[in-house]
Amino acid sequence: MRPRAHRPFLRLTGLAPDRYVRPPFRIPDFMFGTIRKHSKWLWLVIVTLMVISLVYWTGNRSDLSTRPWGAGEYGTIAGKEVRADDYAAAIKEVYLNYYLSSGEWPDGPEATRAGFDAMRETYFRLFLIQKQQELGIHVGQDVVTEQARNIVRNFARDGADGLTVFKRTVLDARKMTLGDFERFLRHTLGMQQLAAAVATGARLVTPQEAREVYEREHRELSAQVVFFTASNFLARVTADPAAVAAFYTNQQARYRLPERVQVNYLRFPMTNYWAAAEKEITGMTNLPLLLDAEYQRRGGTNFYTDLTPEQARASIREELHKELALREARKDAARFTDELLNREPVKPENLATLAAQKGFTVEVSPAFDRSTPPTGLAVNDQFLRAAFSLRADEPFYGPVPGEDAMYVIGQHKQLPSEVPPFEAVRERVEQDHRFFEAVRLARAEAQTFAATVTNGLAAGKTFAELATAAGVAPTLLPPFSLNTRALPEVENHMSLQQFKQIAFTTGPGQASPSIPTMDGGMLVYVQSVLPFDEQKAERELPDFLKLLQQARQSEAFQAWFGQEAQLALANTPINRPRQPEVGTTPLN
Repeated sequence: MRPRAHRPFLRLTGLAPDRYVRPPFRIPDFMFGTIRKHSKWLWLVIVTLMVISLVYWTGNRSDLSTRPWGAGEYGTIAGKEVRADDYAAAIKEVYLNYYLSSGEWPDGPEATRAGFDAMRETYFRLFLIQKQQELGIHVGQDVVTEQARNIVRNFARDGADGLTVFKRTVLDARKMTLGDFERFLRHTLGMQQLAAAVATGARLVTPQEAREVYEREHRELSAQVVFFTASNFLARVTADPAAVAAFYTNQQARYRLPERVQVNYLRFPMTNYWAAAEKEITGMTNLPLLLDAEYQRRGGTNFYTDLTPEQARASIREELHKELALREARKDAARFTDELLNREPVKPENLATLAAQKGFTVEVSPAFDRSTPPTGLAVNDQFLRAAFSLRADEPFYGPVPGEDAMYVIGQHKQLPSEVPPFEAVRERVEQDHRFFEAVRLARAEAQTFAATVTNGLAAGKTFAELATAAGVAPTLLPPFSLNTRALPEVENHMSLQQFKQIAFTTGPGQASPSIPTMDGGMLVYVQSVLPFDEQKAERELPDFLKLLQQARQSEAFQAWFGQEAQLALANTPINRPRQPEVGTTPLN
């Protein structure tokens, strides 16, 4: 398996790529270990702040906007005006917080899908900083220095001290300073004290209470499960034309197409710049040292577990080659875009006209919606956002990055949401109808078997006898508890949480009723409650007690935050409608 790319390797060479060319980066495992080891509360605060943001803000926002809506409109927090410089400083802290908690900068689609919103997080942080000031919380310089030392010492490489490497590879790459890093640590450590103060009133967890919770979560069951799946009943379903047509009529919402667009696009493939990139690489006299330094920075064999050192360095070289080629492609795409945007009057036809003059060919994409890239183009969410941002007065956007090319796109056609005619989706409707009918049959069979089992167990028969008589083959599950995190035999059919709820509300020697699943029905027979492992409990209870207490404190902090922040942030842009923006943040 090829490892994921770290941060762009060009950062190490000093040839910083364009802001759009930014493969994801992961902090090596040893760094997470250091954060946990040396600052448990720092780790708790980082994670807690990410959680409370989701608790407080449930709006579905997909953009990575970082600027308040409208120039200078930063709003107020609890009546105090937010200044532009405070906002700019806080957003840097937000980015460092995300980086240290996830190992990546929040520029890509992963952050968007995770619900990250830079503006929202910035105002949350400003609110917590203001609270620190109101309560007179001050973190001593010695504490800040010690925390900084614990974090940066793991960046030491090849004789260079950790602070120097951290500054070059993390701070300088994002135009941050050591002062920004110090301020981030001071405020984050202040949040520890703030969280501790807020959580002071949280009720303590007693050892007896911890043991009761631990035993409830770790007591295991032995059980058998029977799944009745639709795939086993498809052969019984006939595709009656009238029934299929009726199914389409009743399920039209299922086949509705969302709003879609088609764009004109001009592609600048990286392969056109491959030779120039290779020439630049071969001209790097210190390339072997750079490759080795990057290999070591990523963790060496700890990261490249399935590659030899030589293969890993070759992989890193390939990443560099690709980034250089894409950088050159972006330069040409940017020059073309500049010339395109300077043409008057502005009209969609300008893209094809200018391209023809330069000997380029403009193509038209297939129709695509906001969540699905156009077929045949290796592009990401940024391409989709750019495409849906086009309008009559701004019909062009570029350069837009792809996996293997840069693009300049232009408005072509907007397609409204619609329900396609039956004939256009007949095959899909027939497949869906067959599946739905098979699910219905499977659930009916499950209900019949469940009734047989209930009556048979009451009559003194064993579950094995009843299953054999019914011709079904139960699956004996491995022992599981409420604390079990994976059970593949079950999760192919239903959520693990739902299954555990059913199993643990079914008594030993009893069977559950028939339960609908995603693809049919099921029932579980609980054979027994297994003996409790007292020795394991004694070993794990001390740490479990600490985790319970931390969870209780975190709940108290979240409850406080939700109540206070809702009032304090009422007059900020995160509580005002705003248009999605296309592009990346200014922290490059």
